[in-house]
Amino acid sequence: MASYRDQLPSEVLAYFDAIDEKVKAFQEATSKIADEPVNQQCGIFVETFTDVIPRYLLLAQAYSAPAPNEVMVVFKVLASKIQEIGAIADKNKGEDSYQMLMAIQSASDALNWVTVSPKPANSIGDAYDGCLYYANRVSKDRGDDGKAWVKALSQLLNAMKAYVIDYHKSGLMWKGSSKCPATLREADISTLVAQLSLSGGASSAASGASVSCDSGDDSPYLQELSASLDDLMEKSKALGDLLEQQMTKFDSIARVVIPKYLSMAEQHQAPPQSDYPKVFSEMIEVTGQIVSMSDSTKPTHPQSLLLNTVKSAAEHFNWVVAPGRPQDFVKECMDSTTFYGNKAIKAGGDEEKAWFKSLAQYMRILQQTLKDFYPSGLVWKGKTPIGQSSGAAAPPPPPPGGLPPPPPPVAASAHSGGSSSGDDGRTELFSQLNKGTDITKGLKKVTKDMQTHKHPELRAGAVVTAVEKKGEGASAAKPAAAKVEKPPKMELVQDKKWIVENYKDETVTIEISDFKHTVYAFNCKNTTFIVKNKVNFISLDNCAKCGVVFDDLLSSVDLVNCKSVQIQALSKMPLLNIDKTDGVQVYLSPECLDVEIVTAKSSEMNVLVPQEDGDFSEFPIPEQYKTVFDSKKKRLVTTCSESLG
Repeated sequence: MASYRDQLPSEVLAYFDAIDEKVKAFQEATSKIADEPVNQQCGIFVETFTDVIPRYLLLAQAYSAPAPNEVMVVFKVLASKIQEIGAIADKNKGEDSYQMLMAIQSASDALNWVTVSPKPANSIGDAYDGCLYYANRVSKDRGDDGKAWVKALSQLLNAMKAYVIDYHKSGLMWKGSSKCPATLREADISTLVAQLSLSGGASSAASGASVSCDSGDDSPYLQELSASLDDLMEKSKALGDLLEQQMTKFDSIARVVIPKYLSMAEQHQAPPQSDYPKVFSEMIEVTGQIVSMSDSTKPTHPQSLLLNTVKSAAEHFNWVVAPGRPQDFVKECMDSTTFYGNKAIKAGGDEEKAWFKSLAQYMRILQQTLKDFYPSGLVWKGKTPIGQSSGAAAPPPPPPGGLPPPPPPVAASAHSGGSSSGDDGRTELFSQLNKGTDITKGLKKVTKDMQTHKHPELRAGAVVTAVEKKGEGASAAKPAAAKVEKPPKMELVQDKKWIVENYKDETVTIEISDFKHTVYAFNCKNTTFIVKNKVNFISLDNCAKCGVVFDDLLSSVDLVNCKSVQIQALSKMPLLNIDKTDGVQVYLSPECLDVEIVTAKSSEMNVLVPQEDGDFSEFPIPEQYKTVFDSKKKRLVTTCSESLG
């Protein structure tokens, strides 16, 4: 390392400065408690930190970001190292060191930050949360040496996270303009330093590399989905002309319109949200036709239920503009579509069932494709605004004497309501997509006294003036007050209740001195709560991406208005209440397999039950139910609906 350290760019040097001491501490802690499998696994883990990740940092200094269909090839070395780490853990199930092996396997997911955008630091935090269960078991089983090892692992991950926040906050920054040649994708650091002229750019090394722009049938999006779309269209033909016509429009969006937007995003910068209806007008138009075909068909039509199913499924195309993870958005659309699909199957027969299975298969493949290639949504990679070519001429120079003064500010219209919020464009887009034939209902009727062919004098007025609503002034709306971020707070109230509020990106340890104490956490994000000793009650309210680990529980854990939380019981947990919460992972201990779980208005809930070999089996909590009226007992009977598949 010392022989070429002085040749490295400052960003790569900063990476080594951030992790060097933490890597040494982790290696020393590992040597005190590890056996051969763990030493082998940790060796690969450290090698990936110190050799593989810096390779990509160097490549990013010289070359452009790989195309979506090249990601797996460019990051092949990283993927192989992570697979080796996982293989060692799988090979040693049931061994004494299995908890350590699983902790490293879970932590190795943090190394994938180089492939994540726009928030790679969050992926490191997610990996840390994933290894927390196994790390806590190591701390408990291995004594002080185990605690030191867990601390060293945590510090190493946090050091890498801090570096990513400082230098690659929105994703690995690829600074070159040429594609990385295949000969350098698996080269070691010394070879890369020798090949790349990093001080003066990478023009010499990259001169032979060609730049490709994938579009059309070469995109991974179509490569993954073409077969399932072919099968879906083939099965649609057997169910009638009307469905086939609707599915043809569905197919055109999937095969033609969406790939256009993917290609557009590769070449242009993101449009303002107020322009979404214009940018995505083609998708809006064709989706509106799909909706209209369903709305204009009588409920008694034999294909009505099928048309409603397609109408519901077509909403998933909005993933290109929906916030959050697109694979989750598509899953929610499929859950809604299943309601109509099940009704169509019940009213039809084997052909309807085969058709809906084909639709469900297409949606599942799409979810996986989005997870692989667009995990954070559509990423706009270009620098050119939409409607302007990359080779557009520069604007003419200003006239002598400088630019004229800017025009005076224009008073806000009474109808403008001040500046629009960032969600206006997206809201307008979704509302137009869902109107169907109702899109014309907002038009005003032209009365006889307004018809110009009957009243020629009306033609003289060239300007139509807007009538100002009574009570509306011309002054601009007052700007919204800035949101005040409250400081974190933790206190014991009346020697009874721990109040924990407003923590972000921290690990909070709460020492319980009396089993009658309760814990109430409010408005916390990306925070892990470790509750020591027996506690009476734990409640999380309005928390996001938080984890709770507790030793023992007297009564219950309550989750209210939360998102993406993990609960881990190391001993007893009699009751778990989940209300208005999306995304829950519950890790049970062998002592709390008799826990009662009560849910309401919640989704994406999973319970992980420990097995004899130390691994976990995952069981989803049902979200869909079927209710029928029992005429004999004169009451409603509700059961879980069976998922298709």
